[in-house]
Amino acid sequence: MASLIHFVGYTLAAGVTDEKIARVRDGFAALTDAVDGAELVCIGPNVSRSAFARDWQYAAVVRLRDPAVLAAYIAHPVHDALGIETRDGFYDRCAVLDIETPDGPDPDVAR
Repeated sequence: MASLIHFVGYTLAAGVTDEKIARVRDGFAALTDAVDGAELVCIGPNVSRSAFARDWQYAAVVRLRDPAVLAAYIAHPVHDALGIETRDGFYDRCAVLDIETPDGPDPDVAR
């Protein structure tokens, strides 16, 4: 069975505070703790030098055990709270991408 990568990218609103960024980071962590099969992979500022990435300032990546977990993740009340937090002065633009990944070795195992 394939797993799923859930990517959320943001163009931050003018004047977003460090406190607001911390609340969003904490919201993603709380959501992944609350949903069985969800794991926060990374969240933080975009450090890409690519011209294609220049407008995307912040992102979160969540690995989901399988595509079916996405429905529970999206429907969870903590997700609703995180949505309210981000819509309230966190971003000007938001992009969400979900991609299935093939089964294979554990990505956390060093090669």
